[in-house]
Amino acid sequence: MSPSALHRIPLLVLLLLSTAAIADEAGDKAKDQADLAQADSLRAQAARGREAIAAERPGREAECARRFLVNRCLDQVREEMIQREEAALKQEVEAGRLERGVQARGVAAREAQRKAEEPQRDAERAAAAEEHHTEETHRQGQIQTHRKEVEQRQRTTPSATAIDRADQARREAARTAERQRQAEDAAKRAEQARKDYEHYEEKKRQRDEKAAKAAQPAQAPAASAAH
Repeated sequence: MSPSALHRIPLLVLLLLSTAAIADEAGDKAKDQADLAQADSLRAQAARGREAIAAERPGREAECARRFLVNRCLDQVREEMIQREEAALKQEVEAGRLERGVQARGVAAREAQRKAEEPQRDAERAAAAEEHHTEETHRQGQIQTHRKEVEQRQRTTPSATAIDRADQARREAARTAERQRQAEDAAKRAEQARKDYEHYEEKKRQRDEKAAKAAQPAQAPAASAAH
């Protein structure tokens, strides 16, 4: 069966199957609720029975101590308590059986639902696969068309590579010229700095010479006075 045929399962059949499944599910839910309620009741009865046993045992055994046949009385009390413990245990076992039945029906219901929905899921997967195949075919067609357009442009514009090279050469020449200009500017700044430094040193030397000449006349009289 083709994917499109699977995808067109008659709606009436699906509707009938869904209606039957809903009815069965409602019946199962009602039974599950009843069984869980009964299980809770049995567990509660068992718990109350055990509490009663624990509460009554000391008093019953103390009462036996006042009897003439103490051991016989104690044996009877123990036997009764054992029977009541067994009854509580049976109630718990029955509660567990009911709960496991609910769990088993739940698992079976989910499995049945999965199987009932499997044809629809198969149809959806087939439709999705067909759609993906269509999209992939369309995408590959677009890729081929684009590739052909690129090849066509390359054939019709053979000088495009040469234009790119020329443009790259112009950009490289501009960068080289800019680097040369920057180097020349740096050399000019260094030359100006050297001249400024020499001018400063010359001015400093002249100031030092003037200061030395100004100091000589003051030293001469001091030397005559010493003689």
